[in-house]
Amino acid sequence: MSRVGAALLMATGLALAAAPTAVAGGDSEFDEKEFLAMTVDHHFGGVHMAEMCVQKTTRADLKGLCSEIKHTQSQEIATMRSWLKAWYSTDETPSVPHESMPMMHELEGLSGRAFDVKLSRHFAQHHREFLPEADKCRKHAKHSELRDLCDTMYKTQTEEIGKFEPACPGLCVRRPWRSCPPCSSSWCSRPNSPVSPISTGR
Repeated sequence: MSRVGAALLMATGLALAAAPTAVAGGDSEFDEKEFLAMTVDHHFGGVHMAEMCVQKTTRADLKGLCSEIKHTQSQEIATMRSWLKAWYSTDETPSVPHESMPMMHELEGLSGRAFDVKLSRHFAQHHREFLPEADKCRKHAKHSELRDLCDTMYKTQTEEIGKFEPACPGLCVRRPWRSCPPCSSSWCSRPNSPVSPISTGR
């Protein structure tokens, strides 16, 4: 092989090594760009809820959990925006999704125990709505970095759903991988309670 040919091979190898890690088996039906933009906004809504929780909750365990969510999802937003720029030459300015605004307004008007229970209910639902998208991402995204992040997000948010449940004794958040007993808390089931128990779907 000539020196010119060897140099060309070396240059090609260096260029490939510097390129973002990608997998040929990525699902053509999975839109990475759309997923990243959607998740930036979805996470931003979660960060906004977490900030409200840290300021208003009466429970130390909820405050700690919300602080952790705020930190983690803020970092994930920054990472995903950097990937949008590197991979797709675009950006997503974070904003709370329009469909989440009624939930945010409701939480702003609550305080004390009512806030804690309603926040837990909304956060569990917020996470649960995201899990199917994270699951598709961890299986079908083209870039391995994104698949790894989606796997982490899926596992983390699954665990966090369980942590939000004890905010109201007997609170049951329906999840596809297990059944759960009806809410039996007398406080939750009082007719004049500011919140209703979460449906078990049965």
